[in-house]
Amino acid sequence: MPRPRRHSRVHAGFTLVELMVAMAMFLAMAGAAFTLFAEHAQLASRQENLSAVNIGLRNAMAQLEIDLSSAGQNLLSSVPGNSGTAFSLGAIIQNSVTGVAAACTVNTSSWAYPTSSVCFDSLEIVNPKLCSSCATPYSSYPYVPVLQISDTADNLNTTTTIQATDSNSADTLSLATVAANFQNGDELVIVTPANGHGNPPHCPSNGVTTSQSPFCMTTVTLTANATVLAAASCPITTASCIRLTHSLVGSAGQPAACPGTNCTDPLGIVYNTFAPNSANYYSALSPGTYGTNSYVIDMGSGTNDVWYSVLQNPSNAADTQLMRCVGGPCNGANEQQLTDQVIGFKAGAALWNQAATTEIGSFFYNANDYCSGFIETSTSPVAYANCSATPPPFNDPYDFSLVRSVRISMIARTTPNVDARLSQFQNGFDNGPYLVQQASVVVDLRNMSMGQFGN
Repeated sequence: MPRPRRHSRVHAGFTLVELMVAMAMFLAMAGAAFTLFAEHAQLASRQENLSAVNIGLRNAMAQLEIDLSSAGQNLLSSVPGNSGTAFSLGAIIQNSVTGVAAACTVNTSSWAYPTSSVCFDSLEIVNPKLCSSCATPYSSYPYVPVLQISDTADNLNTTTTIQATDSNSADTLSLATVAANFQNGDELVIVTPANGHGNPPHCPSNGVTTSQSPFCMTTVTLTANATVLAAASCPITTASCIRLTHSLVGSAGQPAACPGTNCTDPLGIVYNTFAPNSANYYSALSPGTYGTNSYVIDMGSGTNDVWYSVLQNPSNAADTQLMRCVGGPCNGANEQQLTDQVIGFKAGAALWNQAATTEIGSFFYNANDYCSGFIETSTSPVAYANCSATPPPFNDPYDFSLVRSVRISMIARTTPNVDARLSQFQNGFDNGPYLVQQASVVVDLRNMSMGQFGN
């Protein structure tokens, strides 16, 4: 009987060549996948960094809008019968002017920007002192007490007292309540408003009495708390009044002792340390020009003012930060960081009295070029200066009472040297190896968006 045939079972598999080919294909596909993933991760990280820059810019701009929109209030709006004479304090702009400031180019080895005020614009938002003793505001909130001078005999540069009354005779606040807000050390702004387009007052500029500022104003400092005098002791005999004891102003009506530690304008409302000497006092009162048509506004010590400045991060020289500082210039203790890696900060002002229609939409990025379209020329009392001329034949440099709206433009960047793929990249702003983003906003200062005189 024949035996059954045995069949040998052969186990089939990959040959070495096949295995190597498969591994090579797998590695190629895996490498492509990982490369794509890495590039996507870098792209996602880059977009995340750029989004962070965008968020920082938007938050900073939002805070700027809030602060600017609350500035520029018509401080004389509560004065009965004074609706046609508006006066505002809004924003003081320090411009870094190309060709005037020191070299501000980026350091290409560390990509650090020079800081300090010479390389970036800065901004001070001026807010008056609020009535701390007013239980119920009269017609607006917050209430800003404004006094009206009732003493016509004394000059600010020869006599250290002013007699004044509460300018808002319709309110229910007592003189004692109003006077309690005027404290020793407060800075006061004395204002003589212009009296119409065709006849603005001529205020001195360092003694030159042909300046064409639309508002005459100067500053003094209280040297004692305000007191209430009985009617018999007041220039007007029908009512009591408030006595203000103050420092003297300079011989031409400008704030005294500026610059210096005894400067009577520490808030920089009239005296501007950035301006050339010939333009420091364009809004100053000349001696003897104030009277019963003049007003007193208490600015306090600047505790309500807000400063915006670009400063260097003390722990990272390549990080320039936008700081918001309340109550005084940035000093480390009052700084609130708004956003990092700011490499551009410009502030421009549109002026309320630009005469030519071509000037309405323009912004001045050099406060030295501020020009009043309604000023009288020296040769004709009815011919007005042409702000379109370069330079203007007459202008009002550093006269911030002209500011109607403010345009802020800011540029920020992603952190340098954190993205290796950007090492050979050059952006279009400063050719740096980082991405940049820009944001801008235009804000009409409150009660200053109308085309009215002084408003």
